[in-house]
Amino acid sequence: MVNKELDFRIIKDCLNLTYVEDGPRYFVKLEKEQDMVLFRPSQNIQDAWIALEKFDGDFIALRQKSSKAFECEIIRNLSISKGFGTTPSLAICSAIAFAVDKVKGRK
Repeated sequence: MVNKELDFRIIKDCLNLTYVEDGPRYFVKLEKEQDMVLFRPSQNIQDAWIALEKFDGDFIALRQKSSKAFECEIIRNLSISKGFGTTPSLAICSAIAFAVDKVKGRK
């Protein structure tokens, strides 16, 4: 899955945020009183942490498995989900997306 697709899944399917698409970028409204901001959780670690904070699951761990491999574990609805990526932000986003897929019955 390319970064843009993963960002879209996090924005729409996982966090249900109000968004506007501008080419390859997404602008979202993180808070009601706030203006829309550029949001790239799969590419920006700060945005990935914001996504994790807004997600209705609990963070367990983020581990570096090798120089280019990261693993993130979260728990949602009593089920542990793991995500992997070449960056910490990709690992966090893939764990969130996998947790949502589990609840929705997708594989």
